[in-house]
Amino acid sequence: MTVFVRESPRMAVCVPWFPTGCPHREAAREWTRAYWERYGLTVVYGTGPSRAAARNDAAARARNDGAQVLVFADADTVVPIDQLHAAAEAAHTTGRLVHAYIDLVRLPRAATRRILEHGPDARMPTHPAERLVADAPSGCIAVRADVNALVGGHDERMSAWGGEDRAYQYAVHTLTGGPGARIPGRAYHLWHPPSADKHGHGRAVNTALALRYKEAAGHTPAAGILPRTAATVPDPGAMRLILSEPGAPLGPPMEETPMTDTSAVDYEELLVADLRERAKKRGLPTTGNKAELVERLRAADAEPEHKDAEAGAAVPAGDPDASAQEEDEREHFELTVPAVRPDRVDQTWLDRQARVVLRRALDAGRVPCGDVEHTDTVDSGKKFVFRVAVRG
Repeated sequence: MTVFVRESPRMAVCVPWFPTGCPHREAAREWTRAYWERYGLTVVYGTGPSRAAARNDAAARARNDGAQVLVFADADTVVPIDQLHAAAEAAHTTGRLVHAYIDLVRLPRAATRRILEHGPDARMPTHPAERLVADAPSGCIAVRADVNALVGGHDERMSAWGGEDRAYQYAVHTLTGGPGARIPGRAYHLWHPPSADKHGHGRAVNTALALRYKEAAGHTPAAGILPRTAATVPDPGAMRLILSEPGAPLGPPMEETPMTDTSAVDYEELLVADLRERAKKRGLPTTGNKAELVERLRAADAEPEHKDAEAGAAVPAGDPDASAQEEDEREHFELTVPAVRPDRVDQTWLDRQARVVLRRALDAGRVPCGDVEHTDTVDSGKKFVFRVAVRG
């Protein structure tokens, strides 16, 4: 069979990849790589401690190889090649971020198996509407390499899964004049077991940080785990401030600002997690909301250095009793859910309820600042209680 390759801007398919030992994920990655390479495309895999870092690693490699357009794809997702070329051309011409699809189809296990068996030239099946995901933020998007550099890439402060793709797109949309097009057509997601990192350490930090990006972008509708927000307009100035914070894509690395050198630190611009880390390293209590943490750090700045660790105010960093007391003093948001049949209580169900808790907390104006915990010991096991630490 003869394959015709259309002239397009020089592009590279940038894929984050973390070996997990899962044979289904490995098979999906090998199939998608063969699919892209069948059309003469370069596939660049990025690695790192997070998806954001892995995307940035792949983008840096691709740009060093001369790619003009970066196609951020996932290792389990493809689009028809005509859609990809249309997205790359639109991104190259307009300078906007362009999705290579409108809807994403989550293929079931049986359909995925048949596709893998037929190889990269397999025809994609059609499926009912309930398998369609509208407004999916990731899967296959195209952006010019210089536009990616404009925003500094993905925010590596997002160390967990979730929110990093939307935050990146909000930044690009705000600094390039608005959203780009969505190319008519579908993306296809190959089945594999759910990843174990979707509610790992730091998920709440991702959510809170992505919400700040959303507000700076003036994006009102609910999006994924992010709730609907008050109507605003895009604020490029606010977006640049977020991108220039310590550890942010355009900001200095966190370690460049010594914890004891406060002359250049604006505590109001830091996240609560950063404020708590600074307080902890200086032997100060880490409890309280942002205003209290800022006041505590400023008060410590005004004292001689030898007073920073005075016994009256310090909380030993390694003291388990102090950590437990700190946890008890934090505010929490709770949601009680009726129990379901034991055979339905799997990780997918627990993840779904955790997402509901995060969204309800944000809807109530509370920003999650910890991982979602749950217990099923309420009312003789007839109810589950999901609980997350919050601030605000």
